[in-house]
Amino acid sequence: MHLLVLCCASSICFHAVPAFSQDAPAYDPSVPEPTLSGISYGEHERQILDFWKADSKSPSPLVFVIHGGGWKGGEKERVHRFVNVQLLLDEGISVVAINYRLMKHANEEGITPPVKAPMYDAARALQFVRSRAGEWNIDNKRIGAAGGSAGACTSLWLAYHNDLADPDNKDPVSRESSRLCCAAVMGPQTTLDPKQMREWTPNSRYGGHAFGKENFEQFLADRESILPWIEEYSPYALVGSDDTPVYLYYNRPPALGQDQKDPTHSANFGVKLREHCENAGVECELVYPGAPGVKHKSTTEYLIAALKGTSVAGDIKASGKQPNVLFIAIDDLRPELGCYGAGHIKSPNIDWLASQGVLFERAYCQAPHCGPSRSSLLTGIRARNDALHMNVKELIPGALTLPGAFRQAGYYTLCNGKIYHQLDDMAGQSWSEPPFSLVNGKKDNNHLTFHDKESAAFILEKNQRGPFFEAPDVPDNTYIDGQTCDKTIEDLSRLAKMEKPFFMACGFVRPHLPFYAPKIYWDIYEREEVAIAENRFRPKHAPEALTGSGEFHSYHDRNIEYNSEEFHKIARHGYYACVSYADALVGKLLATLDELGIRENTIVVLWGDHGWNLGEHNYWSKHNLLHTSKHAPLIITAPGFEKNLKTDGIVELVDIYPTLCELTGISLPSQLEGTSMVQLMQNPEQPGKKAAYTRWRNGASVTTSNFTYTEWDNKQSMLFDLRRDPDENENVAEDPKYKEKLEELSELLREGWDL
Repeated sequence: MHLLVLCCASSICFHAVPAFSQDAPAYDPSVPEPTLSGISYGEHERQILDFWKADSKSPSPLVFVIHGGGWKGGEKERVHRFVNVQLLLDEGISVVAINYRLMKHANEEGITPPVKAPMYDAARALQFVRSRAGEWNIDNKRIGAAGGSAGACTSLWLAYHNDLADPDNKDPVSRESSRLCCAAVMGPQTTLDPKQMREWTPNSRYGGHAFGKENFEQFLADRESILPWIEEYSPYALVGSDDTPVYLYYNRPPALGQDQKDPTHSANFGVKLREHCENAGVECELVYPGAPGVKHKSTTEYLIAALKGTSVAGDIKASGKQPNVLFIAIDDLRPELGCYGAGHIKSPNIDWLASQGVLFERAYCQAPHCGPSRSSLLTGIRARNDALHMNVKELIPGALTLPGAFRQAGYYTLCNGKIYHQLDDMAGQSWSEPPFSLVNGKKDNNHLTFHDKESAAFILEKNQRGPFFEAPDVPDNTYIDGQTCDKTIEDLSRLAKMEKPFFMACGFVRPHLPFYAPKIYWDIYEREEVAIAENRFRPKHAPEALTGSGEFHSYHDRNIEYNSEEFHKIARHGYYACVSYADALVGKLLATLDELGIRENTIVVLWGDHGWNLGEHNYWSKHNLLHTSKHAPLIITAPGFEKNLKTDGIVELVDIYPTLCELTGISLPSQLEGTSMVQLMQNPEQPGKKAAYTRWRNGASVTTSNFTYTEWDNKQSMLFDLRRDPDENENVAEDPKYKEKLEELSELLREGWDL
């Protein structure tokens, strides 16, 4: 492979023109009408493409078709010669067919060598298509090329050339990848080296025009002087060990070293390329009449197999074994962990988990409250109305829950601890056995039960709850979370012996209030060294609608003045201790997967149900629409995915449901409002959603890359510019400089909520 950077002006406008002008050729009757026609990807009249969109809920693979014609002629309307468009669409694969500049245009524009124009146009068109992936519902990781003759040569050039993406280019299209995941072509010249052509097929006579040579003899005579060009544009010269698989189809069998009836499209080219690929360890399927071991009879058949085989569901189908799922929920956990850059937090086990998969830096809940957030996540449906529904039955009675979908698909589903806010919510639909907490029978031991004798001196009279923190010297399983962990370890040992795949849900309550954790985890931190929030003040210009939570007042304050510096120190210390306690329990679960030998076939999802305020703006708990309440941790590890990846693409917790369905090959129920994150897991550099939506009581909020905006029913609003004010210390909703941005975000807010 050879590296060049594709440079293009960033001022190009992309627009659609009528699909068929008076002089333009028509598509074959077998080809359906394009979804989009005459889309410009450049300034030249030949730089246009047509797009057929597959009917698919999740991002679809795409076939990128490059017509033939010796780079001297041809039109995208020839697409039916190279692939069956309707069959691809029926298989859920979208299609693009392009036109490009020809040799005469390259000569008119002084482009050297002339072949650069059509080949780089194809690369540019491919990058343009990738830039529209979100809009056109395309899976950027599953794009294959098809073409014939010159288009076949260009397709192979794209398959073997190093990525032409320029990540520092101001033009967003130029930053996109030009790589393919496969190519299926007909009659390609695999080399543009005249010496190789004559050695393989003595009567070769075509190709010199690619480098401005009038005839083949001049081409041979000038070979040495243009050899760098030949090596740059010959697919054969670019093959490397990390290259994509290809499929070559020829109409006649090969005869190396002999004259051919059609030397330009001789299977001799295919024989030599396949030999070269085999030496490099690259897959190359060669098909011609009488070829041995034919696996795919046509380019279309190959592309369907290759593109659908590169999908996660395709991999599962091919392996014949669905992965297990370990679904770990940690209540009130905000993304303040070592793996999120918080070095003061001791979370080695969660940090290790993040190193094994994908960490989502910008995940957002749909409601900053346990019940509505969980019912939203577990149904794939955003919070409704005032977001006070505490269970799925209140949100949407007929919804198929996430564990219910897995149970329907043949998984054995179990639940220990806090997954739904109310333990019996949708239990009959969701779980193969009653949830652990329902059959445990220990009503005297729940998350409010204290185990320090001193705590008995601090009982809140109004509800008989104990103090907001304690640190007894007790084992992990003294508290309910430790017992939940022990039960989950027992269940994993049992599940590992089953033939069925399992969906094991385990929910830990800590660091939810009260801050009760064994002393060993408190001792990890020195209270004097615990830093408290610097912005212990109400945001400037904050509307009256922004309020805090009264949750802390549900526990005895141990006679410590609320929001005093001492209170901030102790409360943070307690929260951190509970985080480390939960982290230790996570470590036990992960170690169990290893001990049982099932980690390699188990998806692990770790999530928090929302963020949490730790004294910022003198607020505690969740229950508002500040960024600290909406921002949640999310980590996913899955078989076959790269490790130690981070993405700053925006996602929502409502996206977990469709993601797990795609990762396991389970059909998506129609109710889902989230979108799969698999594409982001495969390519963490690509953008995520344009916005995330959160609702609480009479307020609705939208979060984008740089802003967070909230409206309340009383017409009050709140806008924070996260670029200059990441801690949300000044509401700029009334600032005239932000008038246009506020209007834009208000409109965006209504795209996500019915206000």
